[in-house]
Formats: sequence, structure tokens, C-alpha cells
Amino acid sequence: MPETIRWTVLPDGTAAGGKLRLTVLVSPRLTGADTLKSFPGFKDDWPKTLRDYAAALQVEFRSPGGTTVTVPTQPQTDRFPPADSALWPQLFGPDTKVSPPPGALAAAPAGPPALRSFPSRAVHEQITALYEAAATATAHRRAFPGTGGDPQLGAAAATAESPAAQDPVGEAPGSWDHPRTQDLTGNLTRTVRAFSSDVATLYGRLDRLIQVPPGGGGPHAAAPPDPFRPLCIDRTGPEYKNDRALLALAEAYRFYDRATLAKPPVPPARQAGDATSVAPAAPPPPASPPTPPDFDFHGACALLADYPELLRRFGLALDLLVTPPPGLADQWQARVSFTAAHEELNTDKKLRPWTVLRHAAGRRFEAYAADDGLHGHRMLKLGADEVHTLDLDVDGAAMKYVEFSRIVDQVLTGVSDPGHASSGEPTALPALHGAGLTVLYEGRDASLADQMAADAHHTAGVGPDGRPVEAAVLDAAHLVRGYRVDVGVVDTATGRVTTWYPLCARTGDYALRPPGKPAVPIAAAPDEGSVKATAVTGDKTGANQLFVHQALFGWHGWSLAAPPPGRTIGAGNEPEVPNPEVSDKFPLDATFRPTAGTLPALRYRRTYRLRARLVDLAGNSLAPAAPAVEGTATDPVTYARWEPVPPPAIVPKWPFLEGESEPRLVIRSTVDEHGTPMSPLEWATRRNGEVPDHGPGDPLDGPDRRYRSFDERHVSPPKTSLLMAEQHGQYDGVFGPGKSADVRSEYFAAASREAGTYLDTVVRLAENPRIARDLKAAHAIHVVKHNPHDTSALTELPVVRGAGLKQGEYVIHSADQLLLPYLPDVLARGLSLRGLPGARPNETYAFTGPWPQARPLRLRIEEGDGPPSQGAGGVVTVFLPKGETATVRMSCRVDAADLDLFRAWRILTGSALWNDPVRLPQPQKDELTAAAAGGENWMITPWVEVTLVHAVERPLEPPVLGELTFSRDAGRTFATLSGSLRTHAKSTGRVDLDATWTEWHDDPTEPEPRQIAGHDHIGEITVEPFDNDIRLSDFRHGDVRHEFRDTRHRNVTYTPTATTRFREYFHPAITDRTELITSPGPGSTGPSGKGWAVPGTRRPEPPVISHLVPTFSRQRTVDHALHRVTRTRRHAGVRVYLKRPWFSSGDDELLAVVLDPGSKLPAELVTRCGTDPVWADDSVLPRLRPANFPNAERTATGVLAEQAGDAPVTVPLALFPPVFDRRLGLWSCDIDVDLGDLADSPAYFPYVRLALARYQPFSLDPLHMSKVALAEFVQLLPDRTVTAAMAATGNQIHLELTGPAAPNALGALAGTGQAGMAASRRVVATVQKRGRGAGDLEWAAAAPAVELTCTARGTGFAWTGDLTPPATALFTDYRLLIEEHETYLTDRATATGTVTAGGADRPVARRLIHADYFGLTVSLLGRIVLEE
Repeated sequence: MPETIRWTVLPDGTAAGGKLRLTVLVSPRLTGADTLKSFPGFKDDWPKTLRDYAAALQVEFRSPGGTTVTVPTQPQTDRFPPADSALWPQLFGPDTKVSPPPGALAAAPAGPPALRSFPSRAVHEQITALYEAAATATAHRRAFPGTGGDPQLGAAAATAESPAAQDPVGEAPGSWDHPRTQDLTGNLTRTVRAFSSDVATLYGRLDRLIQVPPGGGGPHAAAPPDPFRPLCIDRTGPEYKNDRALLALAEAYRFYDRATLAKPPVPPARQAGDATSVAPAAPPPPASPPTPPDFDFHGACALLADYPELLRRFGLALDLLVTPPPGLADQWQARVSFTAAHEELNTDKKLRPWTVLRHAAGRRFEAYAADDGLHGHRMLKLGADEVHTLDLDVDGAAMKYVEFSRIVDQVLTGVSDPGHASSGEPTALPALHGAGLTVLYEGRDASLADQMAADAHHTAGVGPDGRPVEAAVLDAAHLVRGYRVDVGVVDTATGRVTTWYPLCARTGDYALRPPGKPAVPIAAAPDEGSVKATAVTGDKTGANQLFVHQALFGWHGWSLAAPPPGRTIGAGNEPEVPNPEVSDKFPLDATFRPTAGTLPALRYRRTYRLRARLVDLAGNSLAPAAPAVEGTATDPVTYARWEPVPPPAIVPKWPFLEGESEPRLVIRSTVDEHGTPMSPLEWATRRNGEVPDHGPGDPLDGPDRRYRSFDERHVSPPKTSLLMAEQHGQYDGVFGPGKSADVRSEYFAAASREAGTYLDTVVRLAENPRIARDLKAAHAIHVVKHNPHDTSALTELPVVRGAGLKQGEYVIHSADQLLLPYLPDVLARGLSLRGLPGARPNETYAFTGPWPQARPLRLRIEEGDGPPSQGAGGVVTVFLPKGETATVRMSCRVDAADLDLFRAWRILTGSALWNDPVRLPQPQKDELTAAAAGGENWMITPWVEVTLVHAVERPLEPPVLGELTFSRDAGRTFATLSGSLRTHAKSTGRVDLDATWTEWHDDPTEPEPRQIAGHDHIGEITVEPFDNDIRLSDFRHGDVRHEFRDTRHRNVTYTPTATTRFREYFHPAITDRTELITSPGPGSTGPSGKGWAVPGTRRPEPPVISHLVPTFSRQRTVDHALHRVTRTRRHAGVRVYLKRPWFSSGDDELLAVVLDPGSKLPAELVTRCGTDPVWADDSVLPRLRPANFPNAERTATGVLAEQAGDAPVTVPLALFPPVFDRRLGLWSCDIDVDLGDLADSPAYFPYVRLALARYQPFSLDPLHMSKVALAEFVQLLPDRTVTAAMAATGNQIHLELTGPAAPNALGALAGTGQAGMAASRRVVATVQKRGRGAGDLEWAAAAPAVELTCTARGTGFAWTGDLTPPATALFTDYRLLIEEHETYLTDRATATGTVTAGGADRPVARRLIHADYFGLTVSLLGRIVLEE
């Protein structure tokens, strides 16, 4: 079979005596068979074959003009051992698999692949700009409280007139809070946030950009000019440059989001929620798991290139010396040629590529590269503008940036995404992490695309123009296999690097371990490994996609060619010594360690530079001691810490009781029902005996769950890694030569504490790691459960590393002094507490002891109101009054001298704000520096919030309602309450409103109306801790509605009851007892004292009138001097009887007399009055007004329910309260009507027709009145005054009757004046008697009646006469009866007598219209006299 071999010349500098050093790379390319036994030159002893070929090997030089010179070669014997015939068959046996040799990139049927990367510099700038914006805005707000964080306000805020500059005594300093959204949106623009919310929508744009050939042109405008060159994004075009920040982020996210397909952007007409929105593309199927590589002969040969000595010992590289031909200079070329002994090897010129040379006699002999190019001087040009060095994990930072942008977008839009994680502090930027030092080359993807295209051209045998070429022409870029990286520490005094340390120097142990055979060790000298020049990965989906990072290499403080020491986590999740698997097809086992003395220390605050020596295909490079060349080293970079100091760890000392957790400390007490305080100790003593689950537990291992008068937690420094401790220089004293075994042993013992956790039962002491304490044996560590009723078995300590506890379990450390089981953060100097009650704005307490002996503290809360104190044993005691809740920011304190170790601090101090003395004067800088060291800067020492609670069973003060108002709409059954509520907000979490009232219930089926009591729970009001004065039904508390389920008016008493804010901190046995956790306030009864009048929302029902009767009043006066008695009957009005039920609109319902307002209302809607036409009465009656109803309870106006014209009609009303007549089972209402004061003359028996309505004074306007009910006509009785007086002499009684009267038809026949009046009525007086003790029906006339005579009296008339009492009898009562009768014409059938009138006898009858009597008594002389 053909044994094709490619021979490549690799120049490698000059040697003594003017010789040139070079290496010929031997690349077998075997085809035509599948095992090595088919190739005679290779199957048994390739080194022997090579020695035969080497004897005929020459180097042919060609000048730029085409002249060639061939020179002989001689082997280099001072570098590596020669090819070893004995070693060859140990690795390559006759049955070694042979596959066709891989070619370089070829034009695929689907076109060249896409080569993806992302511009790390642009991404880094975007990220650091965001963090600088947040740092400066929050720092400015801290320095100048009240300026809103606008750095432009700093100058004004710092002037002498500025309140901030004056710093008045007692004013609290600003708070170094998280940024606000407006601080971030300058960087997190709308387009960035939109991308972060749906990253795939921008992937299509990236795909279009990647199709555009360099130099512009639209998508698919023309075929790519080189079918062998991968496609990559041209970032110099206007479309990319105009959207650089957004597209750079999209590239970074796409670089890792390789399984997501691009989505079309959502057009403006199709926004989220639109039914026509474009559905996302279906995700691709999951990629198959990776398969192990199938090594063959060619693959094994390629792998040997990683080991320069083995490459030569297996005969795959020849180190030679040649004499330079005359005139050798730059741009000459060299290739291999063979003498006639092996002329057949010269046949295929493609297998002997030309190498372009750079030569300077006695100084340089190397593959050609422009000195100012990327590969000049056999080094990478790391000082170029395209190269930058970072100490940030920019990839992880980019992912966090996009996720943070999505969260900010949710905050700004108010839309949450349940498919993604949310953040408790949405504007707190995520902490970033360092990644050692990483050197990145901007545009590496384009450079790699060019290199891949060139390799493909060489393999295809074509030149850059696509035409066939005789042999490839290679320069330095084509021959680079990798880099050997050196690092130098910059001398702070000179700014120079004095020593370069080779990071790839290694010492290896090699062995061949074929399956089933003894291992074959291979001795090899220490050498240098290399960093691969390219690391291209593919797409999981198998698409035509390649990915290359712009990172050239990175350094994390260890060798780049040997793994770090220590164990790794194995497949069983347990630490194990690394033991890489050896392939049975390539059984080479190589293990490396750094060569002693070659590694510098990577330490914070030190400044470094890096350089990279080029490594060619045979492992050649400049030596580590090669002098520095200008432009080949990176710019100096000071290594800083990106990681913040985490908050202190909080460790429980005893089981959590109700509502408690690591960051929530609780003490409990109460006040009794009278408000008398009860101390936490008294409360705990009382409740421990009453509440289940709160016993002392087992004396040794049982958790003590009793209530205590105080609460406390262990607070310890946060944990750090061994690597970070080393990078802080904490173990520099144990590294390097001359250190004793004891020192190293102590280091390893201390370093083992890195793995410690608070689940460890055995803890090594920080001050002496050789001494361990058994916490379990000392009963100082316990596993407990959140649920004390969980009867499942507890996890037994110690737990297997990484196993953890079961759900619902946690560990407590009951010892007073907590032992720190791990390495504490080097920079955590102490504890910072901000917001402690009674304290300064920032209280700090040291973690005592040198690192790593920092001793944890204890944070305790007790009842009181003084400032916090620190006692023995590191106990920080905070005093908390009853009902107080304090939210405290807890973070670590650092030393001010350590601030410049933090990259976040350097970002702030390097900002324009910090370096502008006008915007940020020096006093404010000093203040910020002190605050940052004190633990306030959230970017350096993020905080956790610790809540300190003094829970009280019941609110400390009862709630009190203020004035209330009620809002109701017509026809609605509920009322909305407004008003004020005074609470003790700190101890009150909820106020329940209860309503009570009494109302009349008038059921006609029941004997009489009765009052019923009503009660309703109106609702509850959540009280915020600051809400001492609450406005009911405001925008914060929502409507407070009282649902009555009807429209009636009621007088309601509202009672507030406060419930403790701290229910969650008490056992259900306590909270189930309402009397313990509530404090009822006084009932609010309104101004009337009988309840708040809640208005009705509909008109009352019209009254149902039963009947009416006139009403009058009587009065008796005595003049003893004249022995005169006067009895008066005065008309009152009308008694209206109403049918049940009453209270159709609720309590307080009144009967309204509807009066005429003076408009022309229909007669049936208003009350009317008039004279009786039977009598010749010339009285002129007025239009009735409210004043005509003197006994009205009140007067008002109301709007008629009836329609009377185009507009509502308002009428005057006289209002009367009805009373219930139990005898009749009716409601009655006495309505007095007084016409005398307003009439021209007293009217005689005037008529009144009442227009009545129900009136509810507590109804919505204008719904007070019911419809009008018209009563029947009723006549008002005339007034009568009767006087009886004893004569001065004799035994006569003089009688007189006066009052309004009018002649009737009979009187008109009799005449006018006195004659007509006398004919119209008859007044008689009769002395009556009855036996002593007889009843009223026993009265009888004692003497004939005496008729009184009508006489004119002024404008009216009087009836007078004298009466002589009869003789007396024993045991007899007497009285004088006065009777007034109307005399009227009638027919003879009903007549009771006749009178002469108008010259004729007229049949008449009489009607009694008035009767009264006087009491008579018998004097000592036996005469009948008036009873005075």
C-alpha cells in the first residue's frame, strides 16, 4: 500500500557556528488499508525506516527570485533522544487501526459552516458600564441623601448652603441602598430588555449578519468569495456598529444557547397576548450523548504532538542542523528534498510544502511573520489594541447580565414570567466572579476563519485564488500549534517585569499501558506543554455551526500544563484521587506536575503582564528566558477580587419556635386586658405550662422548646475557599523551598477545614488544626425538626459528605461558643448591623482573633429600650420594646486598607464621579470610604435582612373609631364607610369592624311592634406597621362596606377590635383563644349617642290611614280671692290613626303633613283647610304653613315622589312621631292645628283635609318622602271658656260661656246679631248629685236646669246666667254641669222640639257640642259652693 508522508520544514532559530536549527515534521498519510500491517515501512519499525530516509534528506532553499539551493543536513544530538525502534511496536502494532487521514475544512454541500464567537471587549464594557452606573448612583445617594442619586447634583449638594454639607447634629446619614430602576435603564435600554425577555427573537438577525460577506453587501447578495472560508460576523459594518451593545450581548448568549432555534421578531401588530402572534418554533430534539473517540494510527500520531520528546522518539519529527546558503534572507523559502537514494519521495511536491522564512544572520531563523503582526518575533503580539486582559468571568457575567435585564424588564412592565426565576431584590445586581487572568483577542473568529481557509486551500492543493498549486507555501500563522505562556510580576517601583515565569513548564511521568500487558515506562526530561491555539466546538444539534471563544488562554494561579493537586469529585459523588482513563487503542498514560520553581503566585493587588511564545507543529518555541520584545506582552493588569464578602452565617442555638428562623429572632410578652404590661419572663413562665410542644426536652439530646425571655443566634464569618485564601496570600509562608515538614503538615491540616460545614460533628480548631473537638460527644450539636409532631426518625449525625439532612430538618449548635468548622473569608473583619433600635446608624463588632481564628459572635434580643451592648463571650445584646419590629441589615465589615482589593471599589474609584472634586468633594469620599469599610456597600459586602421581633399577644392599645360618614347609592343595600381609625399600628395587624344596632320590627301578625337587635361583621382592615391613623375606604385599604341586605335606615354602633400583628409568633393554643390576642375598642355611637345614622336608599312606603278624630285640651284655673273657677277647652287638632306596619324605611320614620309651598299643586298632594258652609262663618283661613302645627317635632322640606310638572317639587313639611296604641292595635299621631293666630277671626268648626306621607329624615336626598296619602275631612272643635264664680252676697253662682260661634240657617231665620246667635244654640247649667261613692253613671239632676242668656260681647257673644244651688243632703256629692247644644232645623219626624223663627214654629233638634263641669262642695254652713 502507498506510504504517503508529508514533510514540513519548521525553522527553529540559530545554533553555534552559524548553523541553523530546524525540525522536519513527519506526517504519515496512509491510505488503502485498514490496519498497519499493510504498510511495511510502519508495521514493525518505523524509526528504522526513518533513519534510512533521513540519510537522504536535504533542505532546498528558494530565493524570492526563484533560485534554489539545496544543502545537506545533520542531526541535532543535544535536544532529544533519537527515534526508538524498541518503543515503536509498544504503541503501534501490526493490528493498529488505520483510517483515512483527516483533511482540513472542505466546501460542504450546504455551504461553509458558520463560525460563531462574541466580542468579549464589547460585552465586558457593557457589563462594567452597568456596574459603574449602579455604583456611582448609589454612592452618590449615600453621600448626598435626597438628591435622587443624580451625580450631577453633587456639586450643589456639597456647597456650604447645602443641608447635606452642613450635616446637622442628629440627622441620620444616607443609606447605601440597591440601585433604582432609573439608575439602570441608561445601560439596560428598552431594546436590551426586550432581547433579554425573548432571546431567540434576535438570533435570526445574527444569522443574517453572519451571511454577509466581509466588506458589506446585503444578505445573500452574492456567493461568499471563498467557499473554503467559514462564515463569521463582520463587526465593522454599520449595521453591527450601530447596535453594538445589543448584538454583542446577543452573540454572547447565543454562544452558549446552542439548542434554541431563532425566532422571527414579533412585528408591531403582533404583540404579546395577540391571538395572531407568531408561535415559537419547536425545539430541536435532544442531542445524542457524546461517544468516546475512536483512535486510529493518524489520531495517535496527532496526539503525540502534545509531547515533543515522544514525537521525536516515535520518529515523527527530526531535529536537524543546516548551513545557511549564501544570501539567505527574509522571504526565502525552504522545503525538504531527497537525494537520488530516495528520489521517489520527491515525486509528489504537494507532500513537500514550502516554508517562508525570516532570517537575520546569527540572530533569527524562524517561519516568516511580519514583526508588527500577530505572530511576529515567534510571540503573540499581546500588546496590540485587539488584545485585552480580564480578571472577570465574562461569560458568566454576560449570562447574569441578560437574566438581570429580564428581571428589570419585569419590574418596569409589571409582568412576571413564571417560567423563570425571580429575584427578591430585583434591582440588586448579581455578584460577579473572577476567573484568574484571561487574555482575549478581539476578532479571533475572523482570524481563525482565515487560517481554516488557508489550511483547506493547502489540503485541496489550490492557492488563495482557487487555482491548483504545485505545493503549499506556509508561513508562521500556518505552523502554530499553540502557545507557551509566561507571566511576570510588575515591579511597582519600576513598572517593569524582571522575571518571566513559564506557566507551561512541566515534569512528566510517561508509560504505555496496553491492555493485558505490563506497563512500559518511558523516561523523558522535563519540558514545556502548550496551550492549544484553537479550540473549536460544534453545535449540539449537529447543524453546520462552529464555535470559538475569543479567549486565547487564561491563568488561574496554577500551571497551564499540569493539573492542580488534590482530589476531585468522582462518579460516586465522593472525593477521589484523579485517575484518568487510558484508551486501549492509544494506551499512553502521561501525568504531569509543574516544574519546581516555575510558578509565581497569583495574588490580589499584584500587577501582572503575560506573554505567549509561539509553539510550532513539532513543539518548538523560544526558550522561557527569551528576552522580552516590545509589544508582545499584555498591558499591566492588577488582579482584583470580583467576589463580594458574603453576609455572615447565622446558626441557630436552639429549635425555632413559632415564626422564628435563622434571620428572624423573636421574644414574646403581652399586656393584660387592662393594659398592664407583662414581662417576657413572666409571660414565658405562664405560657410554658399552658401551651403544648414547649417542654424542656431531654436533658442531653432532646431539644428545649420552651419559650424564653430572650432569643439569640450564632453569627459567624462567611466561608471562603482555600484558593481564595491563597490568593489573599494567607499561606504564602508555607510555600517555597526550605519549609519544614511540620509547617507543611500544619498547612494541610488547616487547608482541610475548607470542606467543613456546620453539619460536622468533629471540628478542628482554627488555632491548632491538629486538635479536634467532638461536638456530638459534648451534646453541642443536634438535628431537630421544624414540626415537633413529625415522628419519623431523625438523620443520624455525622452525615455523609454531600448528603445533607432530610426535608424539614436542620441542625442547632447549643454551645455558648460556636466553633468555626471552615475557613472564614479573609476580609471579613467583623459584623456590621444597620438599623438596630436605640443604636447608631451602623454598629460594628469584630470577629476577634487573627485569621483563620475569627470567633463567631452571638446576637441576642431582650426587652428594653437602651442602646445595644456587647458583653463577655461575644454576646451582642439588642433591646427591643414591646410591639417593636426592627429590620436590620447584616453584613460583614472590612478594613479600609482592603477596599482596593475589590474590583467593585476600583470601578467606583475609577469613575468620573469619584475623580471629580466638584461633584464629589473629599469629605464625601472619606465618608463613602468609611461606610464601605463599615459594611454598607452592597457591591462589596452584600447584606441580609435580619428581623428582630418583640411579639405581643394582644395589641398594646385598643383601636378607636373617629367620625364616620356613609356613602350609599339609591337602591343599594350596602353602605361604604369613611372616616378615621386610630390604632397602635406596631402591635396591631388587623382591625375587625363589628356593627350592632336595634331596630323596630312591626309585624301585623304580632300583638305589637318590638325591637330586635342586629349584629354584623363588617370586615377587617389590614394595618401596616406605620398606619396609626387609618382613613377608611381610602386607596390603600379599599372600600369598607356594610352589607345590610335591604335599603332601610338604621342607627348603628360600630365597634373596632384589634388583633395582634404577631399571630404567627404564637402557638395555636394561644391564637385560638380570641380573648388573648384581641383588644376591643369602645363602640362608636355617633353624635347622638344612639348609633351612627346610616341613611336609607329608597323612599318609604305611603302611610295607610285608618281614621281621624279631633283632639282638644282642657285647662282649669282658680282665683281664690274672687272665688272664681275657670275651665277652658282649647282645640288641639286631629289624631290620625295609622294601620300597621310602620317603619317601612327603618327607625326614626315620621309622619309628614304635606303643605302647599305656594305653587299651584294639585289639591290631592297638599293639606287644605276651610270653613263649614253650614254656618254663616265669615272667617278667612290662611294657607297652611309649618307654624300652624305647633306640636310638630320638627319641620322640613321634602321632594314629592309624585310627578307635578317638569321638575321635582319641594314642599314644606310638618313632622310628627307616631306612637303605638296597644288597645286599638294602631299607630296614632296627634297633629295640633292652630288657625287662630293667622286667621282674620276665629273659625267655627273649620274643616281640615290632611295630605300625609311617611318621612325618613335619614334617607338619601331626595328620597325622604313617600307618596302622599290623602286623609278624610275632619272638623276642628271650637275653643270654649266657662267661668263660675260665687256671688259676693247670697248663695248664687254666676256662670259665663264664651268662644267662637256662628249662626246657622235657623239663626238666619230668627234675625241677625244677638237674635240669630241665640236662636242657633242653647246653653244650660244643671246642678247634679249622686250618692257618696257612686259611679259616674249615677249623676242626676238635683234641681231644674238653668238656661244661660246669649249676650253680645265685643265682636263675639257670651252666654251668662246665675244659678242658685238647691238644698243639700247628707252623704251626697254635687257638681255643676254646663252643656252647649247647637239648634238646627230638621223635619218633624226627627225633631225634638220647635222654636219660633221668622214668625213661624220650626221643627228643630239639638246636638251637644260642648260639656264641662265644676266641682261643688258643701260648706260648714251647709251651703253648696264652688270647689276651689
